Amino acid sequence: MVERRWVDNVEYYEYEPATIEYNPLFNAFTVARADVYSPDRRHRVMLVVVVAEAEVSGARLTGEEVIGRGRSLLARLVAEQQRSIEHLVTSSWEVYSITGMRLH
Repeated sequence: MVERRWVDNVEYYEYEPATIEYNPLFNAFTVARADVYSPDRRHRVMLVVVVAEAEVSGARLTGEEVIGRGRSLLARLVAEQQRSIEHLVTSSWEVYSITGMRLH
């Protein structure tokens, strides 16, 4: 089970190598996630970072390395979302590859 922690209006999912989840929609593994909530917590933007098996095996990355890269990207994405979160009027989700390309 993935541990969760709150920092202000952001709920982070603390993935570890044993808790990485397969995402069949993208044929990839979720390695980082954060839900950024509006100030009144009525709406949120779910930010998800995934990695395909080919990306991991091609670069010969360990689970810890992939998670570390995912968390670094996630930190940038959260910072971007927080700049406009006060204007959020509906919930949504965004999925990014480990290289930062938006997939959804």
